[in-house]
Amino acid sequence: DAVEEKQHVVEVASVAALQPVHGEGINLGLVHRSADVDITLFLQSLVSRMSIEQKVIGDAAVEPLAFEVNETVMPKDVRAVMSKRLHAFKSLAPAGYRKLLDDVASVAADFARLTGEDELRLWFGIVRTDSCKTFHRDYYHLRLLCTYLGAGTEWLENDNVNRAMLAKGENLSIAKELSRVKQLQPFQIAVLKGEYGDGNAGNGLIHRSPAAGTTGEARVLLRIDTCYRERR
Repeated sequence: DAVEEKQHVVEVASVAALQPVHGEGINLGLVHRSADVDITLFLQSLVSRMSIEQKVIGDAAVEPLAFEVNETVMPKDVRAVMSKRLHAFKSLAPAGYRKLLDDVASVAADFARLTGEDELRLWFGIVRTDSCKTFHRDYYHLRLLCTYLGAGTEWLENDNVNRAMLAKGENLSIAKELSRVKQLQPFQIAVLKGEYGDGNAGNGLIHRSPAAGTTGEARVLLRIDTCYRERR
């Protein structure tokens, strides 16, 4: 039988409690968390700094500088990798800087235990575009997302998807009811199961980047992927 509304989603208090996401028919695990004011202050300051320091092409400043951490790492090295890239900005808000490093390292360690993997693909950075603005499925096993600042990823419940229109239509034809689109909140953690998840073919979570709008609001996103060997 098809997985009914919300029966494909598990909601728990911590990443460590997300083992049910491995279950048949489950394609989304959610961890609800409150925003941390110190981390938020640090990231707001970081976004402002990168907006001021613009990339110059020719004689014109054309866009804010990019900022990202993009590494394949062992869980024990996550804090050091983040610190190496962020240390120059520590003085913007020292308490928030330390808390952010601790949080990302803790989340990554829990995700590694959840997946049984000893190597993770870590991406952390400022996002200013909506390049994945059409609802779609992805071909990974498990992916962790956390938007620390700005609008979160949007997703659809299974019974609100026209799967026949994936990769063929626009959002209006993929989502049965746009009024029912769900959205992750700041600091909320989501573990998405893709089409390559064990026994999950045809049930990858349908999601998209939030609309960037005309203001170009920046988001700060953490994305952690498993580095499974190819298993098809």
